Amino acid sequence: MAFEQFENEIDAIMRDKQIPGIAVGVSRHGQPLYTKGFGYRDIERELPVDDQTIFGTASITKSLTASVVLRLEAEGKLRLDDAVVHHVPELRSVVPSTLKLFHLLSHTSGLAPIERKESLTRLDKHIEHVKRVEKTWLGEPGDYFSYSNDMFLLAGLIIERVTGQSFYAYVTETVIAPLNMSRSSFNLDTVRRFDNVSTPYEIEEGRVKACDWPSLGNYAVGGGLRSNVRDMLTYSHALLANHEKLALPRIRLLQGQAYGHGVNVQAYQDRYTLIEHSGGQPGVSSHFGMIPEVGLTAVVLVNRSGIHAASIWLKLVNEALGLPIEEQRFTYQPIPLAPSDLVCYTGCYTAGEGEHITIETEHHHLRAITAEESYPLYPVGGDEFVDGEAYIPIKFHRRSHERHPWGVLFGSRVLLKNDT
Repeated sequence: MAFEQFENEIDAIMRDKQIPGIAVGVSRHGQPLYTKGFGYRDIERELPVDDQTIFGTASITKSLTASVVLRLEAEGKLRLDDAVVHHVPELRSVVPSTLKLFHLLSHTSGLAPIERKESLTRLDKHIEHVKRVEKTWLGEPGDYFSYSNDMFLLAGLIIERVTGQSFYAYVTETVIAPLNMSRSSFNLDTVRRFDNVSTPYEIEEGRVKACDWPSLGNYAVGGGLRSNVRDMLTYSHALLANHEKLALPRIRLLQGQAYGHGVNVQAYQDRYTLIEHSGGQPGVSSHFGMIPEVGLTAVVLVNRSGIHAASIWLKLVNEALGLPIEEQRFTYQPIPLAPSDLVCYTGCYTAGEGEHITIETEHHHLRAITAEESYPLYPVGGDEFVDGEAYIPIKFHRRSHERHPWGVLFGSRVLLKNDT
């Protein structure tokens, strides 16, 4: 396949979004259909990107950690229904007794985002952080979906306690090495010894600027794999063999979406299932996914933060499936609301990890303003809205007897209303 339409689109996207470099790949039944690099892995030296260029994968890593937990369950070494405190009894006075291992993998612990502590590099040391940090519980485990890297990384600690090995050693021994992912690693020192490694970039005062690789600390459990298109296609194909358990929906989200174990799940075009996940860090944007009905896997890796890689990924997948390249995951019909009905949603919403969003009214819709961009939110019914540019659904949470929301599911996190 030539992927000519995709290549025309990607050139325009890179110019518009000031993207230094992108690597993409598609395979069917484990055989690459198309791999290509665009732009530069290093702008200053004009070094090109190819399908072996190493990028950060960020939260794509969560599917890897989840798949290891599922393997351990198949071996009878743990159960997804195990109480977290069964494996981490030190948290008995801190987390609900009903918190299960699958809640960690599906971001349904009920804990709102908390302050990050990237200086911690031993998973057992994170227990004290979870104990001491200021916490807000949104509800009981299973009630709400809200990304929690601090809860997710406890799955890495449980892997260590069950196997008797370090998380990174066990994952390398059981997944990375057997799949011959020879240019993939969690270790930054190892990455620096490789050739053909991308430089991470951010936008600062409207200009592209190089930044350091994030060290992440314990958060590498859910975001620390550095890899390349070829290795990630191999990994994605391996996941297809047991995708049913990985993609088991644990909580329904918006516009037909659900979340399983480290992956999003959504029906597409009435005949496909998208099993996918995005990632984002300083200097990193990524997206990967599988379509089991046709054995298709695809990956997009970008060396600039703040890029909606999921949109690029879907264009790539659409061309591979022979669909119009502009097809979206869902369609929506905006429902005009009067400004008086919209004003209750306005205000500032924040999260413990540092995210914040300001919501303002604009004619018959809302406008979301973040540190990096601004875009319209169109009402689609109830307390749900859709980002009119990236097709991201957003939901405000409010109690039945109250007019004003107490929080908003924005992206993947519930941000709390700041009433001050």
